[in-house]
Amino acid sequence: MGRWDAPSDCLCSFELWDCVSGSRACTQDPTTMDVHKCCAARMLSNSALSLGLSNEGGVGVENGGKKASCECSIKLDCKAGDVESCATYASSCCGANDMECKCEYKSRA
Repeated sequence: MGRWDAPSDCLCSFELWDCVSGSRACTQDPTTMDVHKCCAARMLSNSALSLGLSNEGGVGVENGGKKASCECSIKLDCKAGDVESCATYASSCCGANDMECKCEYKSRA
């Protein structure tokens, strides 16, 4: 199973698991390492929020895993030229009424 086999909402959760218990690609591939570090930081800040701790610039308790997945994995892959990621970002990560975001990422797809 690879990262793209996981639902888009769960990509960061998969990255965190995969680094410790799965392929351990985060220890070998610089790009995967960057995604893992981003996911770990965002998911950790989300956990701090759920405990009532300060989280300046965090992802928010609601949808924290999804937001982390969008920012750390899907958006970065889109910027790297993966058109499927751009389409996924438009459909899964942009706000329901954020037409500017949807148009930007759909046009990249």
